[in-house]
Amino acid sequence: MEPTTAHVFVCQGDLMHLACDAWLVPGGAGPGGTWRAALPPRQQWRKLADDERATLLAEVGDDQPLPILTDVTGSNRKGPEWYAEGARAFVRVAVAELRARDRKPKHRRARHLLALPLLGTGGGGGGFLSGEVVRLLLPALRDEAARAAAAGMAIDVVLVLREGPAHAAAQHERLHDDGAAWSSLPAPLRLQADLLADRACRGELVLFLGAGVSRPAGLPSWDELLRLLARERLPEASVDGWGGISELDRAALVQRRLRPGETMGAAVATLLQSLARRYALGHALLANLPVDEVVTTNYDDLFELASRDVDRPCKIIPGQPVARGERFILKMPGCVSRPQTIVLTREDYLKFQENRTALAGIVQALLLTRHMLFVGFGFADDNFHRIAHAVRSALRGDTAGERRAPFGTNLVIGDKSLVRELWADDLDWIALAEHANDVAAQARLAEIFLDRLAARAMTATAHLGDPRYEAVLSEGERALRDRLEQLADQVGAAEKATAAWAEVERLLTRLGLADDPLRGATQRRRARLVDSIR
Repeated sequence: MEPTTAHVFVCQGDLMHLACDAWLVPGGAGPGGTWRAALPPRQQWRKLADDERATLLAEVGDDQPLPILTDVTGSNRKGPEWYAEGARAFVRVAVAELRARDRKPKHRRARHLLALPLLGTGGGGGGFLSGEVVRLLLPALRDEAARAAAAGMAIDVVLVLREGPAHAAAQHERLHDDGAAWSSLPAPLRLQADLLADRACRGELVLFLGAGVSRPAGLPSWDELLRLLARERLPEASVDGWGGISELDRAALVQRRLRPGETMGAAVATLLQSLARRYALGHALLANLPVDEVVTTNYDDLFELASRDVDRPCKIIPGQPVARGERFILKMPGCVSRPQTIVLTREDYLKFQENRTALAGIVQALLLTRHMLFVGFGFADDNFHRIAHAVRSALRGDTAGERRAPFGTNLVIGDKSLVRELWADDLDWIALAEHANDVAAQARLAEIFLDRLAARAMTATAHLGDPRYEAVLSEGERALRDRLEQLADQVGAAEKATAAWAEVERLLTRLGLADDPLRGATQRRRARLVDSIR
């Protein structure tokens, strides 16, 4: 059975780029300039009535999330409770509007997904209250989701943080309330997520993303993609009757019917870019991981967009040089941003084997030296089988007859017991079908698993030195921060000139404690902020 508890996700990203069913548009008299690019024209906007805290801003198409204008323009004197109440109002209005329109969850998701930012802490006037708002917001969202479920509307909520310190503070708060934050994730899955998080923190984890990652963003499977391309170019009866033809040969049939001047790569790129304008929650959670190396069989660029939104831009291989410490994504079959690289037909794949040996070598090296987490991959790709065979041969070496450690973990949706048997010696298996019945419920459970993994693997601690998040710090963390601040304030010029100081300064920067022209003496700044609130 699907876990019945609603879940509140947390990720860093850009709310306007995330696929969801409804999203909070912050404002009072109306949305600020930052949000307008993602909204319908101004003449379609509704206004808040005097007694309203939230309202549907404008009617949008079924493919767009409902924009819920919510009054979060206050001041520090309003108190954190006022901002938390704004979040509650957003959830209630969003649920009512989705119910009134009988909207189904987008892209076959098990539940509607509601998305909101950290209220009032940007231009909303409550920046000094950010930590208090975080502490109140998470339980308030869980309460409202439970209230909606009791009224017959099952939802999930995602809190999307634009900046690193806010994200670190929210994750820090959730980890202090571990039981409530992940009550919908079975204990065995929590343990497996935590083990993978440990690998990520040690720099051992790499990602392999299949088509299943992009389906919640509205993109098709391989078979669906070919059918969409074919219906524009082949008679419908031909498309319906091609079940006995391999997918590579189906692609070749479509290619033979391209219009003059049209290429297969350009046709694929145009179609995919028209279908998905926003990345899925899974993309955002995966982009939040402290992982530098990513491999994918997907053509789309949604993971790259999610990475840019967390200030971790991806270099694309092949095509771009990668420096040490930069994140890269290896696009095995090509990318929509470079349509000429797209591999789809049998002839393309034969050329792939001839011309992309170096790419296969990168994947083999990652399998040999890292632990690869597979998400949304079906293991039907012949090129990957050849790569894995070479890795097995290399690992066999002197360990013949001994059981070797798996080179990866597969997060799998659906009944793949036969595939599991084939890969039993190579992969650890996280079978979500053991914890939820239908595919949609398993896909949701995969998102919750990735949410746990991202929270436990997070290494950012920039909120420690940020006065806005004082409220989420423990007594020990405040004491540590004060000692480090004293060190930063008292160190002299001669000490700063040493090579060792550069290492210390990098640590202070990660903790949000490095001195800069805007920050000044952190203790005095914090005192001034507290005085201003009073």
